[in-house]
Amino acid sequence: MSTDILFEEIQGTDRKNIRNFFKVTAGIFIIALILNLIIKKGNFSNIATALFVGIIICIIAGIFSDIRLITQIRTDGIYVRFIPFEFSFSVYSWDNIQEIYIRKFDPLTTGIGIRMTPVGRAYVFSGDTGIQIVCKNGSKLLIGTQCPDEIADILHKLGKFRKK
Repeated sequence: MSTDILFEEIQGTDRKNIRNFFKVTAGIFIIALILNLIIKKGNFSNIATALFVGIIICIIAGIFSDIRLITQIRTDGIYVRFIPFEFSFSVYSWDNIQEIYIRKFDPLTTGIGIRMTPVGRAYVFSGDTGIQIVCKNGSKLLIGTQCPDEIADILHKLGKFRKK
């Protein structure tokens, strides 16, 4: 079965400069930490502790500066991935989808990120519009989107835009 990508939406900002800043800063801290340990003959001083904490903060900030929600509509289903929290795409095949439609939601109650509830999941980066998927097993999935019209057009063309 073909898995051609018919539509792809990447939500997030290109923060390459911020990521590079944290990489360079962490590198400087690592070099300073090594020099400090050499000068202090392996004794871990207060400066070394501060440098170590700075390295950890730079690594965490660098990871969180690259948050993106990737949604793909392919010929075999819908693929979604929330970077850096997921290492691979979650796949929702057309065979397992009972209904799919575009709907509004309250971003204050949904929040940003991956939300798991007893009835399903929500992937939201920004906005108040999403793709609502109801699977045949009763679970639900909400994927936030900034391109609801384009997605509705593609789903109509595929004959997948369906509601009970």
